[in-house]
Amino acid sequence: MQFTCAFMAKLVDLISLTAFVETARHDSFSAAARQLGQSPSAVSRAVDRLERELGIRLFARTTRQLRLTEEGEVFLEQTREILDALAAAKHAAQGAGKAPSGSLRVSLPVVFGRCCVAPLLGAFQHRYPQLRLDIAFTDRRVDLVEENIDVAVRIGALADSRLVARAAGHVHYRVCGSPDYFRIHGVPASLDDLRDHRCVHFRYPGTATPFRWQFHSEGKTVRWRPEGPIAVDDADALVGAGIGAAGLIYVPTYRVREHLASGALQSVLDDVMPSPQPVSILFTHSQLLAPRVRAFVDFFSTRIA
Repeated sequence: MQFTCAFMAKLVDLISLTAFVETARHDSFSAAARQLGQSPSAVSRAVDRLERELGIRLFARTTRQLRLTEEGEVFLEQTREILDALAAAKHAAQGAGKAPSGSLRVSLPVVFGRCCVAPLLGAFQHRYPQLRLDIAFTDRRVDLVEENIDVAVRIGALADSRLVARAAGHVHYRVCGSPDYFRIHGVPASLDDLRDHRCVHFRYPGTATPFRWQFHSEGKTVRWRPEGPIAVDDADALVGAGIGAAGLIYVPTYRVREHLASGALQSVLDDVMPSPQPVSILFTHSQLLAPRVRAFVDFFSTRIA
């Protein structure tokens, strides 16, 4: 079932469209009402009006659940395009001839943000002096919509279809050790050799969950839990332990680039390392062409890569 922009413009108003999109986003009239600053009954009436005008059911309703129908799914995608175009026109009109300004809430992975984004903040602020950045460093997967985050940087595969992603390079991983460690324990030449080596564990902060080492061997992905007497929950401590010959460490290349260059660490097993993980800058459809968001995305996507 297809809906043309002209057809939709004749039948519906912006208030009803917005109520529909927010209800679909939150699967709840009450949550949509809180987001829009309206009463749940007003949001429900707006969606009912939209369904009557279209002559279809957008939601299947039960006493416990609210979910989109098949027609609702199709309509949602095209509705988002219209609202995105309206938002883009609004941002363009408001920002015409003006430098990006205002506040920007940003979420960054802790170590990646510290190593790869923080050193660029001075240049960004110099270029956009009217922008104010409020940055949260966290490895938790934040919900941009629920937590009112404008932009987030993530490493790895993406699953949230509500978000727009801009590619910003890749992260490579390495197994590293110090020259002193290799002098005492030898250099592993294969994955089987790792069983005879001491490794420093990294566990996620606040948990007992270990970070699994991942390799690609004989066409398959191999996940391996390292063995060794030391576990840390801090990235700096992990690198320090590796330099101090406590054992082998598994780290992203950006974290140890200077130590590899100086010879304090050496990389091994490069031929079985996994494919690099993508780095993405994420923002919501509603922020698609906001000047402050575009400034951040355009600036950092090229420099991070």
